[in-house]
Amino acid sequence: MQQLLRISIEACLKAGEATLAYYGKPVHVDIKSDNSPLTKADLASNTVINKYLIETEIPILSEENTQAGYAERKHWQKLWVVDPLDGTKEFIKKRKEYTINIALIENGNPLLGVIYAPILDELFFGLAGIASYKLTNASKNKYLLNDPMEVAEKITGHTSPTDLIVVASKSHLSPETEKFIKRIEEKASGLRVKSYGSSLKLCRLAEGAADIYP
Repeated sequence: MQQLLRISIEACLKAGEATLAYYGKPVHVDIKSDNSPLTKADLASNTVINKYLIETEIPILSEENTQAGYAERKHWQKLWVVDPLDGTKEFIKKRKEYTINIALIENGNPLLGVIYAPILDELFFGLAGIASYKLTNASKNKYLLNDPMEVAEKITGHTSPTDLIVVASKSHLSPETEKFIKRIEEKASGLRVKSYGSSLKLCRLAEGAADIYP
């Protein structure tokens, strides 16, 4: 499992590096069948991740790959689940909060997960039944791939004892979510709302920087 963790971390870092070639520049946007945006950065990241994960001989289910049919996938006991660029709308708007996401699943249960925010250079990863970790300045840490759990900080999820912090989406804030937040505001003092894009909302919960993601 340690080797698979190192592979997935390196894949995220290299994929993040690939997206930086497009970040902040004029970008052509295609619209997929589900009405979500697609850029060259999504595809570049996906190509890099496939290059690393294919060596594990574990099937890959990626948002940007041609997908195997369910008749085949239902027999996969173990698979990689990949979002090569989570928060494409944030990326297009030149915001810093897009991420690269990789998870390893076995029989429907997560074994490990890695999330990397290239612009922030923050890396989050976790192993089921062990712990979750955060590393800042991840791309600059030359010891990371030797022993990720040794160089990263274990996160506990402890939050502020006074403030109640809600994290919400920057690009997908629905009227229902706004109503939910308003109901909490009516009952809780010291409520603060912070907006984040992509899977960083979950990371902020995991590290204790937020309490609720509606």
